[in-house]
Amino acid sequence: MENSITRWIYRHSPVAAQNLFCSAYGVVKRCDRYFGKHYQHFFDLFQASERWSFEELRAYQNERLAEVVRHAYEHVPFYRRRFDSLHLKPADIRTVEDLAKLPYLTKSDIRGAGTDLRADDCKGRVHVIPSGGSTGTPTLYWRSKRSHQMEYAFTWSRRRPGVKQGEPYASFTGVKIQPPNSFRRPFWRANWAANQRMYSTFHMTDTTMPLYLDDLQKHPRVWLEGYVTPIYLLAKYILDHHYPFSAFPRAVFTTSEELTPRYREAIETAFRTKVYDQYGQGEQSSSITQYACGHLHNDMAYAITEFIPVGQQGDMPVVEIIGTSLYNEAMPLIRCQTGDTALLPSRPVACPHSAGQIVEAIRGRTGHVLVTRDGRRISNPALSLVTSESPNVKAMQYVQDEIGAIRVLVVRESGYGAEDEAQMLRLLRQQIGESDTVVVEHVQELIRTDGGKTLPILSRLPRQ
Repeated sequence: MENSITRWIYRHSPVAAQNLFCSAYGVVKRCDRYFGKHYQHFFDLFQASERWSFEELRAYQNERLAEVVRHAYEHVPFYRRRFDSLHLKPADIRTVEDLAKLPYLTKSDIRGAGTDLRADDCKGRVHVIPSGGSTGTPTLYWRSKRSHQMEYAFTWSRRRPGVKQGEPYASFTGVKIQPPNSFRRPFWRANWAANQRMYSTFHMTDTTMPLYLDDLQKHPRVWLEGYVTPIYLLAKYILDHHYPFSAFPRAVFTTSEELTPRYREAIETAFRTKVYDQYGQGEQSSSITQYACGHLHNDMAYAITEFIPVGQQGDMPVVEIIGTSLYNEAMPLIRCQTGDTALLPSRPVACPHSAGQIVEAIRGRTGHVLVTRDGRRISNPALSLVTSESPNVKAMQYVQDEIGAIRVLVVRESGYGAEDEAQMLRLLRQQIGESDTVVVEHVQELIRTDGGKTLPILSRLPRQ
């Protein structure tokens, strides 16, 4: 179990012992994710539903929605109050189209409701999922064991084409395998339970990049997965420095940040393989996956995703992503405002691979990074702990105009005080180290792009 004591022991242990700790924790995670009746049930469901027609998928969504709404009204105080205030009963929400009778569930609603959004009949272990969100708003979610196993069943039935469980892979996420301000080598650890090599995304500089690539050469991986930015930085180093990389993976799976065409081209060129992108959130309210066909498809068996028109980009509609979870009885989310947008094709496109609507691109997950004075690049998902552990921060945004200087814009909740600010700065320092200048500014609202989007990191540095 991970807590302050085990983290202290880990930090003060030699690398060999840390590998053992990572592997032991990996065993616990494997049992939690894959052992039990729920995983196999959902794996079979998602494999079968991939062949369903649009009408069959919609009928299934309507069936699940009716159950979600009934359960939410009977067991979740927040929804009971919301429905009663609107003079609605569960029977009034029978189809996906009926969802329009309900207002959006905003991040502010979720934070304000607190435990009133947690079902009073949820039994057994509940996972607490922190989320900084692609909009920089901190939120905590409760996830039942059933929906937790559903997540990994969907991953292995849909999101990993061409690879198998147990094959060696490398991950590039926000896991802090060693303190960000410590440059003690190596910058990776082994989880032998999953045949996983975990690479730190907090120590990637032009100086350390060859070390990462050398290790990947010595320990070839079947696939890479993780945040877009660190994988792109590796690819860019290979291309810019003509690094003789030859341990090409079979596939690369990206998530959590916007995969721009430039980033995709660099990764696919450097690693000589295909990139598969995926969109989702810890709250499990929406999923959009790139399949072997090359298209991004709305995953209709996973959740209900509404595409609400908000604008136009050329001849392609820009839509807001509104999601409804279908399986998390611990904390059902109905019409959740994700804060993200997508581009849809200018005209309907049919694909034999899946009946789910095709999406051209996901917008809102910025690829901006903070660049520290010592050359490290820190992406937004790696900073999620700062936002998730700052309950009196309504929203925050990192603005960088020059290397080594960071402005933190904070929209405060009513209870915000000096202790909150000290805690926030302490957590931020854990991520970026002590050498950079950090200035906190209290603001009424965050800076928006010309398109109206609020980015968690707004970098005004020349793009690399």
